[in-house]
This record gives sequence, structure tokens and C-alpha cells, in this order.
Amino acid sequence: MISTLSIFRKCTARTENAIQNVKKPKVSYDTLKNDSKRRKSTLRRSFHSASSDLIKSSRTSLIHVEEPKNQWEMIENPVKSFGSDEGKRKYSTHANLGKKTTVKDLEKKAQGHIPITMVTAYDYSSAFNVNSAGIDMILVGDSLGMTMLGHRDTTQVTMEDMIHHCKAVNSAVDSSFVVGDLPFGSYETSSQEAAKNAIRLVKEGKVDAIKLEGGSRVKEAVKAIVATGITVIGHIGLTPQTATALGGFKAQGRTATEAKKLMEDALAIQEAGASFLVLECVPEILASHITKQLSIPTIGIGAGVGCSGQVLVYHDMMGLYPNFTPKFSKQFVNLKDSIQTALNNFKNEVVTRKFPSPNHTFSMKPEEFKNAFGDSTEIPKKINQTEKKIGKGSLPVRHKKKVIAIVGGGAMASLVGGRLASSGDYDVWMISSWKEHIDIINRSGLILQNTDRTTELVSMRATASADEVLEQSGYADLTIVLVKSPQTPLAAQVAAKITNPVGGLVLTLQNGIGNREVLAEAIGSDERVLQGVTSQASYVVHSGLVWHTGHGQTMISSPKNGAISKANVNEVANILSHSGIPTTLTENLDGMVWNKLIVNAGINPLTALLRVKNGELAKNLGVRGVLGETVKEGIEVAHSKGIHLPYGRDAELAVETVLSVARATGENMSSMLVDVMRGSPTEIDAINGAIVREGDKLGISVRTNRILCDLMSFSNLNNAPPAPLSSFM
Repeated sequence: MISTLSIFRKCTARTENAIQNVKKPKVSYDTLKNDSKRRKSTLRRSFHSASSDLIKSSRTSLIHVEEPKNQWEMIENPVKSFGSDEGKRKYSTHANLGKKTTVKDLEKKAQGHIPITMVTAYDYSSAFNVNSAGIDMILVGDSLGMTMLGHRDTTQVTMEDMIHHCKAVNSAVDSSFVVGDLPFGSYETSSQEAAKNAIRLVKEGKVDAIKLEGGSRVKEAVKAIVATGITVIGHIGLTPQTATALGGFKAQGRTATEAKKLMEDALAIQEAGASFLVLECVPEILASHITKQLSIPTIGIGAGVGCSGQVLVYHDMMGLYPNFTPKFSKQFVNLKDSIQTALNNFKNEVVTRKFPSPNHTFSMKPEEFKNAFGDSTEIPKKINQTEKKIGKGSLPVRHKKKVIAIVGGGAMASLVGGRLASSGDYDVWMISSWKEHIDIINRSGLILQNTDRTTELVSMRATASADEVLEQSGYADLTIVLVKSPQTPLAAQVAAKITNPVGGLVLTLQNGIGNREVLAEAIGSDERVLQGVTSQASYVVHSGLVWHTGHGQTMISSPKNGAISKANVNEVANILSHSGIPTTLTENLDGMVWNKLIVNAGINPLTALLRVKNGELAKNLGVRGVLGETVKEGIEVAHSKGIHLPYGRDAELAVETVLSVARATGENMSSMLVDVMRGSPTEIDAINGAIVREGDKLGISVRTNRILCDLMSFSNLNNAPPAPLSSFM
């Protein structure tokens, strides 16, 4: 037999569709409710039509359904319209007519061994989320004193605080069972006071039940509240309001005496008439035993899986509370970092005038503006407009911002490009063939994780096409090449195409030697290519996310012939420094390059062969012999070429220099290690191989570097990934 309520629900659904299909002016709900007979007629016809369809489709006898006298009353409170006393809430015609969770629903779940879910919420937004997730119960806990009000504990929370937050939560809830905490001092003095405040919380805060802390000592208060008809939830174990008396915030019931006392408290609360019992920070075996001994459901928090249900604090599980996360609380997501990133991005975009963009701005016709303020008033130009077209097919003419192109999409290219873009002072492009990486950057931005593990989201443009840069931004004022040495010839072609032929500069910060010469040949001028080295360290965690793992020195130098003015070289150094990459000038170009070459020769192949981060080399005395010989050979080759190194021919000082770099970039995985793990070609030939080639020319023994080249070549040919990248994070 189909019930009256079933018929009504289907009729109401039909009615809702009818209302939505009626062509009507945009009016408020109240206006619509009291509108013309046409709308009421629509409701009546829809209701009868739906009822008729149900009767026709059913082969069973139906109980008689009378048309409600007032259809609007029926829709506002459908259950009450059919004579039930369960309907307590009003619903609009477009509301979810989901059933409000009751005590009986929760008891039925517990009896069927279906775990009950409960989460705290303190305001409309969090309650809306919890309710939408279908959580059975919402607890407006006095923990709001810490999470929302900034108190050091819960004892300072007042009845007014609780009522205020309970009302806000109730505004968002249509199905979850809402419980409000009685705050400290509101129920301890007398049973009458406890009942009085419980009534206030239900009447003014509109909660479905109240919770109070304590065992046998609050038994009379529980009885008094239950006598008023209010549902009570008890709370034993760790009770935060009286945590000091319990010896602090720690687990309770670990000794035989404490366990027996908790069992006695549980039975006392049940006997007093409580409908549920919260067990906080209680050993799992004890919580399970108490649950089995009681006839009322238990809700555990730090009490194991043996309870009838589980509760967690919203801010703990979402990673929103900055001070600490309890051991028993699982952080299901870390929203704090995401929120911080969003706020940082907002600040940056406001300061750099990227926000608000035209998409977030209202417009006005120029003639209306002139009608208001006269023809002589200048119409403001768009502040963030930085370019305009000059004729058909012409490249854009840029204003204010310099165009900087980063050729490469790896760790250092992402770091340098991200730092430049985050300053907001330059029009930065990344040019890379790594499609997934550039797609994410264009869609969502580049995430920069700093050395302190804080993150920032950087807006920049990325492409695989040099033509796109030219079409949208024009020639690059500065092109920075950051690709692996084997890719330099291709990168040089890109740099030659996009760099402004009049005054544009190219800077290489690559590893190895010989890259500047390849770039100069492609550009067609030795006078426009700067050489630089950097000890900054970074690692691409995954597409769209680069981790700045270590700080280091960055130095640049102009060609020996002085073709590039010192002012221009200084400007490039200032651009990098201003963006968070401190950069200085050096007159010793060859010494700078060979010093970096020797550092890389000592660190990169050993980390790749041993599968360790840079910092492990400084800790492991066993590898210092090989590292030392590698460095010494590099020093001898450089000295024979007449190159002045920062440490001269002092091998011990040179080794210590290399080890200091390894320490400073301790969390970094060298580019050679990453290449080996990914099965990609390494730069061994451009680093240690360069020392070997120059040594052979000069007749200097480079045995250790040659062995490392051979081992790395073997590793490249037999690349079985030893461990997932995540194990190095």
C-alpha cells in the first residue's frame, strides 16, 4: 500500500516543476506566495495530476487523499500538513525536503551497528558543509573558545557565546542533529541552574540536544534537564573544562582504578536519563567495554573504533587550527596552507594591480560619464593595460614591463621564472616542451614551495611556441637559458628568435662549460650573451609545483671584451636580486664557471650513483675520498689553463667549499640524480666529461673523473629506478 506521505512527496515534486515552468516576473518568495489565483490554480492542477498518475500506476488499493485546504501551507510544512507532529521546520518550494535526523534514527543506527558520524561546527559556513556531507550529528562545542575566539582553553566561554554560535549553526542545518555544549559554570552550581541554562540553549540557540561534561558528580543535573524534556548527551574521560584537575590534557582510564571509575560514571549518566555518551581520550579496550555495557550509544573521540560513533573537531580535521593537532585527530586536508596561499596571492595581485581585472569590474559608457562630468573631464585609462597594437600584423608595442623569457621548464627554470613572475614587475614567459607542466601553469599557476615549506601561487604564462611570445608580448628584453647542456643547441635557436635584436640580452645559468659559446653563435653576436652561475637549488615535485630546496650564491659576468656595458650587466643582476635571487657581478668569468663546474663534478655524479640527497655527502665520510680526488683533478686542470679559482690550488679548502654547498642544499636532489631516476640523459659529459677532455689535452691525470663518467654512462644504459621519488621528499 502506498502511504499518504509517499503520494505527497511525489505530488510536491510535480508541483515544484510546475512552479518553475510558470512564466512569472522576478518577485520575492513572499510576493509569489500571496500572488494571483493563476498560481494557486497551477498548484491545484499539478497536485491532482500527480495524484492521478500515482493511482493509475498502482495496482494496489490506496488510502483516500484529501486536497489540502491551503497548498502553500502544505509546501511550507508538508509533514505537519498531513497531521503529524514531527514536522518542525519550514521549507521553501525549492528546498531539500530531506528528513531531519532524530534521536530514534541515531538509536536505530547504533542498534544496527552502523557507526554514527559527528563533527563540530561553530558558524553558518562550517555547519553548511557538515550538513551537506550528510554527517549525522553536529556538535556546537565549547571548543569554539579556542578555535574561534582565541582563548587558551574552554573555561572562558559563556552562555551568550554558545547561544550566538548555536543560532548561526542552526541557520545552515536541515538534516543533521544539532547538539550544543553547556559551557563551564552553567550547570555546576545547582540542578535548577543546569535545567534553566539547558532550556535557554534549546529555546534561544535552537539546538536539538545539549551536552555536558562529567560523570557521577553531574548526575542530578542530567536528571533535572531530562525532566524538562530535553535530550542530554553525557561526556566522560578527558573533560576539557576540568582538564587541570585531571592532570592536564591526557588520556584517562589507563589504570584499573581509573577504568572502574569511568565505568561507574558511564552507568550513572545512563541511569540519569542521558541518551548518548561521549568518551574522550579513553583506551580503546576500555571504551569498547563501556559501549558493550551500556544500552545508550557512545560517541568516541580518541577512544578507538569500538564506540557507536566518532566525533572530530572541524578545525582539526581540516588543518585550520594553527596551534596544535591532537594525536587522536586525523587531518583529512590541510586548508591552512591553501588559504595562506590565496591570501598572499590576493595581496600580490592588489599591489601589482592585477586585481581587479576587467572580469571583476563594472563598466560605464563613456558618453554617460561625460554627461555626468563634462567633456573636459579626462576618462581614466585602464591601469593594468600594458600594450597596444600598431597596425595590422605588427608586434605589440609594450609599455612599462620588461619581457623576460625563460627557456626551459625544469627545476631551475621554474624557480627563476616563478621568482621573476611573483615580483609582478615583469612580463614573464616560460618556453618549454613539457606540455603537462605548461598546461597546469597556464590553467592554475605555478606553485612555489619555499625553503621553509611555505607556498605561494604564481601567475605566469607558459608556452611551447616562441611565436606565441612574439605575438602576445613582442621581443624579449632578456632571455634566460636554463636547459640541460645537451639541449643547448635547440635552446639557442629559440633564444635567437625571441630576443630583441636591438638591445636584448641573453643570460645562461646552465651547468657545464661551452654553453655561452653555443648561444653566442646562434645569436650571431658574442656581445649580447652573459654568462652566470648559481648555487640556488630546486626540485620539481610534480607538474606545476617547484620546491626551492636551498639558497646559494648567483654571479654573472659580461664577456671579456667588455662589449656589454657594466650598466646593462648591473641591470640584469638587479632584476634577479629584486625577484629574490641575490646576484652579484664578477670580473673572473672563467674562475666563476670552473668553480661551479668543480662543485657539480664533486656532488652530482656521487649523489646520482648512491641515490642520495646532496646533504648525505657531507655526512658520509666514506665518500669524501672519491669526492676529494674528483675536486683535486678539476683544480689541476683549471690551474694549468691559467684559471684563477676562489681557493687557488688549496685542495682542502676546495673540498670544504664543495661540502658547504652540499650542506646548504642538503634537501635537494641533484639534477643528475633526478635524471637517472627518470631514465633521462644526464649532464655527465658536460660536467665531469669536460674535466676529462681538458685534462687529456693538457696531459693531466683525470682518472677519478673518467671513472665517474664511465659509471654514469653505465647507469644511464641500465636505468632501473631504485625507489619512488616520494621516498626522497
